[in-house]
Formats: sequence, structure tokens, C-alpha cells
Amino acid sequence: MCGLCVLNLSETLIEQLPNSISHLEKLNALLLGGCGNLVYVPPLEKLRLTHLQELTLPCHVVHPTDVEGLKQLELFDGRLNSVSNLNRLIKSQQSEGRLRSYHIIINEPGEVFGYDEYYPPCKVVHFGDDSLADSSLGVDENLLPQDIEELLFEGSGLSCCLLDYFPMLNNAIDLKKCDIVVEDKIECIMRLSSEEEQQSRGVPFQSLEDLSLYGLPNFIGLL
Repeated sequence: MCGLCVLNLSETLIEQLPNSISHLEKLNALLLGGCGNLVYVPPLEKLRLTHLQELTLPCHVVHPTDVEGLKQLELFDGRLNSVSNLNRLIKSQQSEGRLRSYHIIINEPGEVFGYDEYYPPCKVVHFGDDSLADSSLGVDENLLPQDIEELLFEGSGLSCCLLDYFPMLNNAIDLKKCDIVVEDKIECIMRLSSEEEQQSRGVPFQSLEDLSLYGLPNFIGLL
């Protein structure tokens, strides 16, 4: 099977990937979504699969730490274990710009959304349990993909103002849906600013079609 290009093991009972997969030098798609028994995915660099274009993983499996090294990656569906790993993935894609479809979960999804299944093309980032608890407030290092279309926060530790956490949302012109649920500390979406400041920062949420806010005991208003 040395000529295999696509390995689709989705919805199977596989528990781990054999190291022999490294012999599949032409493999460009590794699809493991829905593999509920999968417990381990070895480092992709070790498996010499750095040329993958499509990678899907079940949400209970934390991604291989070298996913940002997949320079050819066009589709990614899986879970990262920190905002730092998300930042590294985004930075690795900024120069190449190949990632066209993604469903990224940071930490574990909560009970409200659980794990919603998306079908490509999708551009979704989901911040789960306490994923922002240790994130830096008010700095530009909390990155999101520029072309993000759907953003979910669920018990992530988001606090104060959403745009303080993610200033780049001022220029996220493709964002169509934003859900913020079960967040104890968030108070508002954006802060009031002067016309000059608004012009310099851009117009946030200009394409937003669906905004869902609930379970926010300290929320006082959109502005």
C-alpha cells in the first residue's frame, strides 16, 4: 500500500496508529474522526507525514504537538490543548495560507455544545473548558484565523470584554456566528470608543448574523 494517498478510518474501533504508517510516503489525507477508541496518535514528524493535506481527529484526542509543522495542511478537524498551540498553528499558516477548512477545539468541549459535527468547508474555533484561564488579557498574542466564520466560547474563562482578549476581531470580516455561553466573568462584547479609535481599529462584527449569549451572570451589555 505504499502508493496510498487517502487513509480513512473514520467511525472505526481503532485504538492507535501503527508506526508502520510512516511507510505511506504518498499519504496526503489521514481521517480519524469519530474513532471513539483511539487513544494515541504518535508525532506526525516521527511518522514522516509532514506532507499531509487533510487531518481529522476525534475530539478526545489531543493533537500531535507538531501539527503546526504540516505546511501543506488544507483541512484540520481536531483538538488543541492550549491557546499557545492555536497561536503556533495560525502563525505557521500565515505565510503559506493553505488552511481552507478547520474545526478547532481548544481544551475539552463543554456540555452545552458538546462536539458538534461540521462538514467541510467550515471555519470554526471552539474555546472549551478553562482554555482562556491563563491567557494574556489585552495583548495581540491571542490569535484567531483571519477568515474565521464561527466562534464559540463555552466555560472558557473569558472575562471582561471579548475584544480585549481578541483585538483581531475588529478585522474579522468573515465572522458570521458567535456563541458565548456559561461564562461567569464576561461583562461586554466591546467597549465604547471615539470615532477616531473606531476608524483605526476597524469595524468589528460587520458580517455577524447570529449572536447567542446566555449563562452570563455578570454580563451588563454589548458595549
